[in-house]
Amino acid sequence: WNPRAIRYLRENLPSSGKAFEWGSGGSTVWLANRGLTVTAIESEREWADKVRKRCSAADVRFIPGTDSGEHRSEPQLRDKGEHFFDEYVSAIDAFPDNSLDVVVVDGLCRIECARRAALKVKPNGIVVVDDTNWKFLLPPTEIFEDGST
Repeated sequence: WNPRAIRYLRENLPSSGKAFEWGSGGSTVWLANRGLTVTAIESEREWADKVRKRCSAADVRFIPGTDSGEHRSEPQLRDKGEHFFDEYVSAIDAFPDNSLDVVVVDGLCRIECARRAALKVKPNGIVVVDDTNWKFLLPPTEIFEDGST
């Protein structure tokens, strides 16, 4: 994350609460060190193992892609659009609506993940969509307008 994003999160996140991430790594450690309960969904087994070792306080879950489904990964990212990630995307559905303080979208199927994040984050919560400078990852603005889509 860039320094301004980190500063904003540091100033606006609660000192305890719930975080959910698609994608894991430095942000997982950072959120856990701030006192949040972190659930991170990861599509790469080796990376999930590394993050678990680095941050035992977080619940890092490996959910691989499959050969069929509805939500195919982006062709421009690591999986190159070869697999479907329906279970990966739907992992957030286990959380009640309006229950998460922060949701980080930094993995695969980002537009669908951002759509689901909008429903799960608290009214004053934060959704972080990383790498929006990459136009193919920019979610439509209507996802966040009223939280009903």
